[in-house]
Amino acid sequence: MNCAAGHRPLLVKPHVEGHYSVHDIAIEGEQRLTVHAMSHPVVEPLHYRPLAVSAGCTILGVTPPAASHMVMLAVGDDTVIRMDTVVYGESSRFEMLRRHFPGGGWSTIPLPRPPLRLPSQSSVSSISAYFVMGTRVWISVTGEGTFSLDTQLGVWRMEFPEELRRLQGRAFFVPELGSVVGLTGEDDRFLCSYKLNDDGKERGVPLTWQHTWSEAVPYPWECCEAPWREMVSLAYLGEGRFCVYRPVKVLGTAHNFNSFLVLELRRRPPDGKELEIAKRGVFYYHGMWPDQGLYQDIYFIQ
Repeated sequence: MNCAAGHRPLLVKPHVEGHYSVHDIAIEGEQRLTVHAMSHPVVEPLHYRPLAVSAGCTILGVTPPAASHMVMLAVGDDTVIRMDTVVYGESSRFEMLRRHFPGGGWSTIPLPRPPLRLPSQSSVSSISAYFVMGTRVWISVTGEGTFSLDTQLGVWRMEFPEELRRLQGRAFFVPELGSVVGLTGEDDRFLCSYKLNDDGKERGVPLTWQHTWSEAVPYPWECCEAPWREMVSLAYLGEGRFCVYRPVKVLGTAHNFNSFLVLELRRRPPDGKELEIAKRGVFYYHGMWPDQGLYQDIYFIQ
């Protein structure tokens, strides 16, 4: 658990039919700021070990069917929150997995559902974005608002009645930037940020939209496009650096590639109230497969 959840991102990719391998990633040099996958897996087969993942996928020894709509989010070294992203009636599942020391066994603790305003048992809503801030798990729920879970007490509260409309999927709170950074829900899946608004907490607005960066997608002269919007995945590398993975179609060729782009964010001088891109790496292409309208099932876990 320590090697995979919360501390650094790992890259999951198909190994053989029905199996996945998990790889470390590393930055090569300060000038190029590229990312590559290590040449060997860094963990043994998962054997139903719970891991938090980006891009709305989960691993429980094998990848569950997409209909499960479940995500897992690590909080520290010993807690994982497991939750359905499609919420309806009373059937939606929210659970907390706790690791026991010594021995490393896990126990499951049922959690209450967030205090949603669903008018009937047939009403449906969805968790559009989620992230960890300290010991709390935050979720943005379509049409309902933004909620947070105290993982120590197992209690939900509404943070404010508006959802985080620009965020979609896994996001990361970065204390040194004072912001939550994730990907937008538009087709281009831009990198974007919400500012932690300490002054606004009393008004019930702890987060406000800050910026969206179009630099998080291929430039036209890089001769590629990214038609597989649902497969874009984000990892946080520490020190304000993020890696965006996306499968891309290289124009003029009969093959597709996996692309990795690192961007480093910093506070903009002189007051540091806004963020800017300090460095943008070059695209690194890893792997290749024929252009048959398919993509490789690759994503980050963190």
